[in-house]
Amino acid sequence: IDGKPFSLPCVRGMEAAGGRLDLALHELGAASAAVISPLAVVNTHLTAVDLGVNRLGPTGALALAEALACTRDKSHLRNISLFDNAIGPEGCEALAAALPYTAVASLNLGDNGLGRELGRGLGALCAALADCASLTDLRLHRNNFSTAAAEMVVHALSGSSLVSLDLGVNALQVEGARLFAEALYNDCALTSLSLADNNVGMEGAALLAEVIVSSPRLTQLNLDGTYLPLDELRGDVAGTCVVALDAKRLKFASAVVIARLLRANPQLTELNLRKNPITQQGANVLAAALPASQVRILRLGGAGLGLDGAKIIAEAVKESQLIMLEMDE
Repeated sequence: IDGKPFSLPCVRGMEAAGGRLDLALHELGAASAAVISPLAVVNTHLTAVDLGVNRLGPTGALALAEALACTRDKSHLRNISLFDNAIGPEGCEALAAALPYTAVASLNLGDNGLGRELGRGLGALCAALADCASLTDLRLHRNNFSTAAAEMVVHALSGSSLVSLDLGVNALQVEGARLFAEALYNDCALTSLSLADNNVGMEGAALLAEVIVSSPRLTQLNLDGTYLPLDELRGDVAGTCVVALDAKRLKFASAVVIARLLRANPQLTELNLRKNPITQQGANVLAAALPASQVRILRLGGAGLGLDGAKIIAEAVKESQLIMLEMDE
């Protein structure tokens, strides 16, 4: 119609699709969405639909929202991805109105220009969360959100069912990190949180780290590379004495969290951070934590410490329990 061809039998459920309809990167527009939406939502074999990286726009999102609202709770769809479709605040508002009538558990609205008109798009979505009992996973990365957006989302968390939230690659900064640290302190239900590439800095990372030490509910946190296994780093998993995080693209913000957890974990004896660009800043916080930790083997090869960073670690070794240190590039 307005992009690449797609299989109507698969959309309707006449051909096996394994419960998932993948129409990502099909250059689909609003006209295609108007055809796909009413067929997909009544397909009893379909539980997931990926419409990512198309050009549905607000009109396409409205077509999907109307189809979802018409079927009420009869649709079998549980996972919907509209990543990178330029649906904007108007499309987000339409979807927010329909979500309470669905059983959708995972929704990806990343990279959709939702940073504009926060009160209309994101505001409507946050207001709807309290009525979306099935929605547990929400992805809002790459939407040019500011601290104001973080405040709206945090306020909505307490009445929602969300356990996984992705706000990566926005502009939440230190204040955004502080807001989420407060939410975690007040025992919000999140088990997984991504604030990756939000310029939270060392201060924001430290605020989160201090709360995470005593917040066992949160088991995954992404600040700058990949998700940290907080349960292992905290010592919540019995018998875990080795944590391997080599080549995970971790930077100094992650190093701040790791360093804080090292101090509180009596069973962690080996830590592998090879090939992560934690730089000298990361070396500083790790060095400060080593004397109070039980780490005996530390691998930092290829971590971009530089000569000064290596010297800082070497100095900390004198007061630590290390018996093996790897720093070769």
